[in-house]
Formats: sequence, C-alpha cells, structure tokens
Amino acid sequence: MKNFIFKRFKNKHKGETAVLFGSGPTANEYKPIEGVDINVGCNFIGDLPLFNQRQPSYEMLDYYFFGDRGRSMNKFFKVKEEKFGASEVNGQPHPLHYSDEEVISLGASPMSVNNDNPAFSLDISENPTHGQSVIFHALNFLFWVGVCKIYIVGCDCSQRQCFDGREIINSGNGTYDAYKAGWISAKNFIEKNNLNTKIISVNPIGLKGMFEEI
Repeated sequence: MKNFIFKRFKNKHKGETAVLFGSGPTANEYKPIEGVDINVGCNFIGDLPLFNQRQPSYEMLDYYFFGDRGRSMNKFFKVKEEKFGASEVNGQPHPLHYSDEEVISLGASPMSVNNDNPAFSLDISENPTHGQSVIFHALNFLFWVGVCKIYIVGCDCSQRQCFDGREIINSGNGTYDAYKAGWISAKNFIEKNNLNTKIISVNPIGLKGMFEEI
C-alpha cells in the first residue's frame, strides 16, 4: 500500500480554503474566488483556460490528481506542490491505470485507491483513498490536509462533454447516480466525523440542493 506519501501532508493546510475542480463544463465559467489558499484539479484540468500552461498567463495548481490511463496531463504539467496518480486499485495493479513507473515518469507520486468498496478514510496514509472517481481521491486528500472550506467547481454530474471534448464521463449505466452517491457519502462523512469542513458547490447542476451553493 503506497499511501505513506500522504503522511507529510497531514493537516498541512489546516483552516485554509480550497477550490476543487472537476471536469464538468461549468468549470469553464469559473471566476477566481477571493480568499482561496489552494487549488486542486484532476485529469485534463490543464486544458481549462485558467490553468492552460501553453498560454502566456495562467494559474498554477497546488495539487493534481489523475487515475485512468490516457486521462492525465503530460509530464511537463507543473504544480506548486505535488502530483498524484492512482496506480494500485483494490490492492493490486490495474490494466486501466498507469503502473508505478509510469506515474513516476509523469512527475507524480503513485497512490492506492479502493474501487470495490469506496469509502472516505480519516487516514489516507494508512488506507486507500475513496476510489469511485478521481475527484474523490482529491476530496479525501483535502479532508486529510485539514482545509475548512472546499469550493467544488465543474462537479456537474450531468450527461455532457467536458472541457475540449476528450472526456465523456459515464458511470457505466448511463447515469451519474454513482457519482452523486459519492457526494452524498462525502456529506455524511463530514457529519459523522464532525469535521470542521464545509463544501460549497459553485454553479451546481446535478448536485443542486446537496450543499451550500453560490
């Protein structure tokens, strides 16, 4: 289990505010929010104009997460802190994910995730992260580093293409119910463990009514 890498991040951002970017089309409408300390993104986030490093002016993410093979930025994509790639799924390598060596070649740290029984963990340095979707790896990480407020952007849970058309997210049965269930689990996890963490949904689509909204 590879997640010892997370030990040094425990409460690193305690009391801070984060923005977590998913791949939904509303991410293109995002305008930077005042008072944000860290930005975290997934998969093809570098194609979003705000973070496109091919442009003369761009914002740099603090952390970046990727999972499935072929759905990540290349090794030249820079971040301020760390990149993480899921290479161990349910305790073993997975053909649809990069190997440890490939994750490292992309400038990232390998990590372990749980897809069979996805659940958020209070200690991701000793347990796999929630593996239902890459966005939940990142969310579990934000719980671990101790942020008090998380704005979620582009977490649309709707049947639409994402960013430049390279991503079409589908839970396998033609609906987004599985991903919505992950966000319900996140809400329950916060309440059950009395975490000092608030999730705020920015321009929600499929998650309307679940969290505080702007």
